[in-house]
Amino acid sequence: MGDDHGDTDGTPGTEDAPATARVLSLHTSPGATGQDAGAGADEAPDTLWHITLSVCGPAAPLAEVRRALERITHDFPALVNARYAADRAELRYWNEALHLPGATGAALDFWSAHRQGTVLREWGVSGLEVLGRKFYRQRMAGGPYSVMRGDRVALMEVPGS
Repeated sequence: MGDDHGDTDGTPGTEDAPATARVLSLHTSPGATGQDAGAGADEAPDTLWHITLSVCGPAAPLAEVRRALERITHDFPALVNARYAADRAELRYWNEALHLPGATGAALDFWSAHRQGTVLREWGVSGLEVLGRKFYRQRMAGGPYSVMRGDRVALMEVPGS
């Protein structure tokens, strides 16, 4: 799932790029609290989480996979975008939870509840990434990262920074 699909960060309050083939992109701002991610350290903890849920299963016709994902967007309008192929999909959305374990559990429950009654009912979770809003925005802002490679740390430039 490469970066050639025109995806943007999907942060509430930003504009998404136009949808392209096999990328569902929605213009929503679910759960936005209006708090600035760069605000002081004495604020209440951030309760908005960016979820990336990867699922996979038996191959299905692309049109049916898209219909199933579109149905999920009608049931769950907080979905920011979804990338998909015949045998896998990646769903990105924002959700509110008091803490990381709550956000993780809600993401797994989300898939169990929304796959039923679709061609995706046999698909299971193959990956899950849950990021707090502040960390997610820092990641999307770009800049260098330190990366471990064996016994040394290398500086990696993030594309587009």
